[in-house]
Formats: sequence, C-alpha cells, structure tokens
Amino acid sequence: MPGRGKEEDLTLGQAALLEVSGALERQIALGLESEGQQVQCLPTWVPCRSVGVSGRALVVDLGGTSVRAAVVSVSSKGAVVEQGPVSAALPVRRGQPLALDTFLEVQVSLVKALGPPQGLPLGYCFSYPAQSTRDGDARLLRWTKELWVPDVEGRLVGRMLAQALERGGVRCGPVLVLNDTVASLMASLVHQNMDGHIGLIVGTGTNMAVGLPVSAAAKLGDANNAALVPFNLESGNFHPPGLTDADDALDLASADVGRQRFEKAVSGVYLGRLMMALNPDCGLGPDEGAAGVVRLAQDGDALARAVLNRSADLVAAGLVGTARVLKAVSSQPVEHIGVMAEGSVFWKAPGYAQRVEQTLADLSPVRISVLKMASANLIGAAMGALGAD
Repeated sequence: MPGRGKEEDLTLGQAALLEVSGALERQIALGLESEGQQVQCLPTWVPCRSVGVSGRALVVDLGGTSVRAAVVSVSSKGAVVEQGPVSAALPVRRGQPLALDTFLEVQVSLVKALGPPQGLPLGYCFSYPAQSTRDGDARLLRWTKELWVPDVEGRLVGRMLAQALERGGVRCGPVLVLNDTVASLMASLVHQNMDGHIGLIVGTGTNMAVGLPVSAAAKLGDANNAALVPFNLESGNFHPPGLTDADDALDLASADVGRQRFEKAVSGVYLGRLMMALNPDCGLGPDEGAAGVVRLAQDGDALARAVLNRSADLVAAGLVGTARVLKAVSSQPVEHIGVMAEGSVFWKAPGYAQRVEQTLADLSPVRISVLKMASANLIGAAMGALGAD
C-alpha cells in the first residue's frame, strides 16, 4: 500500500490531459478496426434520429445497482414520462453473487407496479458491456461495477427480461436493448443544431457512446454504409496514462484486476476507495463512494478535492479524444458537439460539471456543449425503442 498521497500527484496539467485524450483516441480507432480491444466500440443497431419518432414505450433502466421503470410518450412536441418512474435497488452485497431469480424479480415487480398497457415496445437501458444483435437484443459480455449475476454472461438480456415479464403477466412488443450511454446519446438528438452527439455517464460507473457512421468501423465489413448509429465505447475499460501508485493499489484490491482502469479513477463506486488508498486515515468506509469524498472536500480536505478534480479532468480529456474521432470520420464539418451527461457524480458533486466544462474549453479544438435533461436515459431509451427499424 502506498503512503499518503499528495494533491500534486493528482494534478494533471494540459500536456498530461492531452496525452490522455490522444491515448483514448488511438484506442477508439483500434476498437473500430477489430474486436477484442481495450475500448470495444460496440455498435447498437438503431439509427441516430429523432425526426418522425413517436408513440409510447415501456422503459426499464438498469443502472449500476438501481432499477427504474416508466412509460414514456414521444411526439413531435417532445417526450414526457407518463407513468412513473418507479425505482428500486438490487440487493447487492459486495463480492457476493446475486441470484438470477432475484435480479429478474426486482425488475418485473417494478414494471407490474406501473400497470402498463400490454404490447408496448420495450426500451431496456442496460448499463453493462453487451454485444448488440441486429434484431435489437444484446448479449452480455461481462459484468462490471462489482455486480455479478451467475448464468447471464453470454445470454440475450432483452429476451430474458421480456420472458420474465410475460411470466409475470406483462406482454411486451419489440425489445431494444441499449447501454445507458446510448440512451443518453439518443436523448441528445432532440438538439438538432449539433454536428455530433456523445452520451456520457459519470455515476456509479462511467462510460461514453458516440454517433458514428457504420463505415467508420472496419470490423463491421460495411465500408459503404453511411448510416449513423450509436457506438457504445465501453470506455471505462480504457487504461489512461499517468495513474498513480494509489490507483494501482485500488486495482489490485478490486474484483477485476487490470480492467476498468479509467472507471476506477473516475466513477462513484471507486472514488471512496481511491481516497482510502491515498489516505488510509481519511475516515471513510469502503462503500461510501463519491458521496464520502464530496463530504470530505466540503469539509476542506484538499486531497479529497483533488480526487474529484482529477476525475472531472479525466472525463473532459476522454470527451476530447472521442470528439477527435467523431470529427475525423464525419463526412460533414464538425464544429459543435453535444454531450448529454447523466450520473450522480457529474451533476451532484459540487463544482464537478463546471470543472469538466472549463477543462473542455481549455483542451478541445471544437466546441463541446454539456447538455442536461430530466429523465434523459428513460426518454432516450424510449426514443430508441420507437425509432428502431
């Protein structure tokens, strides 16, 4: 275990942040070129469009360890949450598996509590690495954020939920499974004045999605397909340069050593543990997460403030690297990119969003605007389900 960390160890200057953004840009390029890369670049087979999308959809949003459900209505006038949202927490215990029956029952019970109409299309916002299929479902690749439900990896999660709902008396229409970052990206499409769109989550975990032409991904073998679709980057698995001994210690004590290094430096579930690795006498418990770090920072702890500031700076650097890829592959000029941001760390940690915006202004060669929308993931998931071909 390293000794007590110093604020300067966590302070990244412009050159270091540009190194991070460049490294992520290269990893995204590799992920678009071939499978099995650090940054996976997983396409979701739904068009990036908002024009002409209308109707009602049932939405289930599986976040880190929380679940929400709602009925959302979309029209040319906008989108509204008609019923719900209702929410519940998965009964997760750190380091222990969660039974599949329990995992499904929490979600089914929420939907039944809504009493939705039968036959609505289902937008399943699923915030774990999954390979989308052409029919709208997705196959779980692996669990992250220390959730583990046995007997799910490799299976189609949309079909699994739809079948569980039907057993519970709720019949769904077509199912679209999309990552929470993709849902955020879909919600951003209502801002039609933007030249590009990115979805960002910084909460329990962190990840990004970006709208790119299918032809940008050589691994898909569709070089003439100019259709714009969301790519779930799974950027939490990016290993940024410049991490500290404390970051290494946190990683070695985690359940997935060597993986999710960006997420472990940035997101809520890990920031408390990072603070403990930097200062074992800080007084935090292992499960206090970002909320504990925020409390220490508000009490004047300079090291805690440095932890939050570095997280915000790394997020900004990641956005810049993603924006560079978007600009490089676009057939049209890219001058203004919209980032629909979601997550408790991003919006609830005091000064965090402002820090990201300031660092973006310092680093980015194009204008990047951070967007905020109430229930963005629910609305984006409904838009995706209703807009799927």
